[in-house]
Amino acid sequence: MAQSKLTRDERQDLLQEKLIKQPYLTDGELAELFGVSVPTIRLDRMTLGIPELRERLKSLAESEQVDSAKDDGQITLVDIEKGVRGISIMDTTSQMCFDDTDIVKGSCIYSMAESLALDVLGKKVAIAQVGNIKYKMPVVKNTRLVARGEVREQRRDSCILWVKIYNKESEVYRGKFIFHVVE
Repeated sequence: MAQSKLTRDERQDLLQEKLIKQPYLTDGELAELFGVSVPTIRLDRMTLGIPELRERLKSLAESEQVDSAKDDGQITLVDIEKGVRGISIMDTTSQMCFDDTDIVKGSCIYSMAESLALDVLGKKVAIAQVGNIKYKMPVVKNTRLVARGEVREQRRDSCILWVKIYNKESEVYRGKFIFHVVE
């Protein structure tokens, strides 16, 4: 769905509109959308004074904070479209780490992913039937994680969701979940 043959000014106008509506889009996704290179998108963002993804998300978290009061209050839901997608942020702490290390326990990262998946589903009861997860790299304390969840398929009584968690621009966790939905 790449757009082609736009002038720079047209592309920048559309880029600005797109990021107002969907501030969580990555430079790579924008480049694909507009049919240009990632460096071109970065240059357009700089020209327009639009910050990079993590700064946009941080700004969203501070200004439009949707308080989600998860577990110990450290997961913040910043954007949600029920039944479609969502974004949450978590700042890791030393309480999340294994004893005598700075490495965050996998259960904390899984909890973030599952919490976001349940928020995206927006159902009163949803039971995880299958979770295909991959921890791609260790996470240490004092790291800001951004989770992006998306519904991939909905069936009559189940739903498939994907959740990816990032540290800056590096993917640290990926999960595909199948939830049984109870109405």
